[in-house]
Amino acid sequence: MPHVIPPDTGRTPTWERRVTTDGAPGGRRDGWLVAAAAIAGHVGVGLARHPSARFDKYPTNAALLAAGKGVFPSDGSPLYLWLHLLAGGRCREVVHGLQIAVGIAAVLGAWRLGVRLGGRAAGLIAGVVLALSAPTVFYEAVLEPDSLIASLGLLALAAAAARRPATSGVLVGLAAALRPTALPLALLLGGWQLVSLRARRDALVLVGLAVAVALLPAAALRLRFGGSMAATMSTGQILHQGNAPETLGFPSFVPLTKSLERQPAIAAMADAQHETYRMVARAAAGPRLSAAECERYWIARAAAFVARHPVAWLRIVYYKSALLFGPIEFPDMGPAIAELGRAPAPLLPSWLLYPLGGIALLLTAALRPPARLAALAALALAAPLVLFAVDARYRIVLLPPAAVAIGVAGSALAAAVRARDRGAAGRVAIALLVAVPLTVPPPAHRASARVLRKQVQSSPSYAIAVALRARGEMADATRAMQASLTLQPNGARFLDLGGFDWESPAFWAPIRERYERRLAHAPTPGIEFDAGVIDEQAGLLDEAIAHFQRAADAGYYAQDEESGEPLHRAGRLLLRRRRFADAARAFDAALARRPGVMVILADAEVAAREAGDTARAGALRDELDHLHDPISSALERSRALRWSGEAAAARRELGPVLVALPNAADAWAEEALAAVDDGDPARAVEAYARAVELAPDTAFPVATLDAAMPSRGAPLPAGLAAEHAYRRARLADAAWLYDRALAEHPSLAERRAWMSHRAIARLAAAR
Repeated sequence: MPHVIPPDTGRTPTWERRVTTDGAPGGRRDGWLVAAAAIAGHVGVGLARHPSARFDKYPTNAALLAAGKGVFPSDGSPLYLWLHLLAGGRCREVVHGLQIAVGIAAVLGAWRLGVRLGGRAAGLIAGVVLALSAPTVFYEAVLEPDSLIASLGLLALAAAAARRPATSGVLVGLAAALRPTALPLALLLGGWQLVSLRARRDALVLVGLAVAVALLPAAALRLRFGGSMAATMSTGQILHQGNAPETLGFPSFVPLTKSLERQPAIAAMADAQHETYRMVARAAAGPRLSAAECERYWIARAAAFVARHPVAWLRIVYYKSALLFGPIEFPDMGPAIAELGRAPAPLLPSWLLYPLGGIALLLTAALRPPARLAALAALALAAPLVLFAVDARYRIVLLPPAAVAIGVAGSALAAAVRARDRGAAGRVAIALLVAVPLTVPPPAHRASARVLRKQVQSSPSYAIAVALRARGEMADATRAMQASLTLQPNGARFLDLGGFDWESPAFWAPIRERYERRLAHAPTPGIEFDAGVIDEQAGLLDEAIAHFQRAADAGYYAQDEESGEPLHRAGRLLLRRRRFADAARAFDAALARRPGVMVILADAEVAAREAGDTARAGALRDELDHLHDPISSALERSRALRWSGEAAAARRELGPVLVALPNAADAWAEEALAAVDDGDPARAVEAYARAVELAPDTAFPVATLDAAMPSRGAPLPAGLAAEHAYRRARLADAAWLYDRALAEHPSLAERRAWMSHRAIARLAAAR
């Protein structure tokens, strides 16, 4: 048994146990064992699996600042940016190594805290679980501050439990300097010192040091490099992404910002995602908005939804709570989608750790009151996630206290079983009744996880198709691309489909045949939805409507970059068929399921107006303008107007968008399509050329632009005819047109994408 030190009279409540580790039987040996497990997991497996760090945002920003070419980015973590600046040219290796070292220290801290709260067995379990945590090991190789926040938070918790308030304050302050979402942990630890230990001075020291240490890096960066402290970590953007009507708890992005982010000129920025939100906010509310004012703009949009649809927002809060300790990961970066789905031996996978940790935290609170500090710490760290958003990277801060809880709960359960404690059995049953439902993913999360999983599964086929296309082997490349789209048909518009005739029904015919076999064998709601997407692409609108209706009847919904609401997809097709009353009813049903969603509101407004219900259309327009930015709303409304046959009205909607955001390729592509329908081929050609210039590898639907391309004898922008032939998969014509355009306009050789397309066309034509 561990050696128990009696509590200090007058300072420590009678229930608190302070357990030493080095003096306990086997304590030093246990420490070496936990350290060996930490080194094996974080260094051995970690470096073998991830020898180099990922993600270039902070190294790029640090290099720009060091060269005097930038200011402190408003979305950057202040302390994390300082670390990269101090490390200089070797920042990737230094910060990666630092994250591993602090992670190993956190493992030892979890061991000591587990021993203190639950005894020797609890400490061993806690240390080994955290040492072999696959998510922690993965994110130590990602140059984002999350793994450091998780490790420093655990070390601060251990220091507070050991009654070292100054050390705890500095550690939690460093975590808050990395991201302000760690500040609730500082308040909790200070409150625990004050309420449980009756140590007012220690509480003041802990909180005061935490606040001072948290503010220092941001203030120093602001003084040295300029920038905005008020917009640190892009608070407004993250709040909007986690509280938008479209979200299921993990970040949901404004569609226009994602399309902007894919454009090469914007993608080359150090942190394109946050910059696109500022671009849209300035286009909507004025070009002179500061970074802080942009954040306030998005905060207002999120608050508007909460105020207008509180019940729908509470459902989002439930979704976030289910994500905290659920088995499904929703990563925010491509490599993590594949990596977190598998955990190499001997690491413990996330699908096991999070549910087990969530259950253990409640069991710990029920079985061992002195150890409730771990559960309270997890609650303090979870609160900002529930307010903002939950994804795989953010929620790893919960793993260290969860690992401690797994150790303490396991030890306490074993003791209760040995003692045949019936009271403990009742408390365990109550805790399980509360915890287990929060670890079971709701159907919408399972559907969204299926979308992510299929993205991963489709990636190899897509990579093969792109490689074969680069060699001019278009027949094999087409089959590989069809295999990729069979797995992920809803992602067609986000891929580089140049050289493939993806707008023709013949391209989708073999994919449709595969789905018909799947529907005959196992007609799941997800397969019904995907079959609807395929039929929509193939031009079989009535069949697609039927598939979407069956998916909706089965309760299908998924968060996706395209619309994952089947009733909305059905209504959109009814709109294209000019069945406006039916479309309006479908959109109203979709809004009943998903209130406030921008694309549904925009389509519903147009359908209601075309159906003659002007009062309903006006109400929908008011809600759309109240909840969403006017630039994105106008773009979505223009698309719906074009589908409904109102091309001139669609162009009127697009006019302000093109003025306010002239670098939006999606808006120019939509203008080209609307201009063709409006009988203005010259404007269609002009807009098409601009869209292709801004996003040369984006798969715009361009089949209807065939009639505009000759422009009835009018001259075309340099190389546009070649680009159009390439996009329409007429590669022999494209090769000839590229050569002719290059001879007439040698400056076209400077366009990297243009030359790549020319090489593909020439190779394919030669075959």
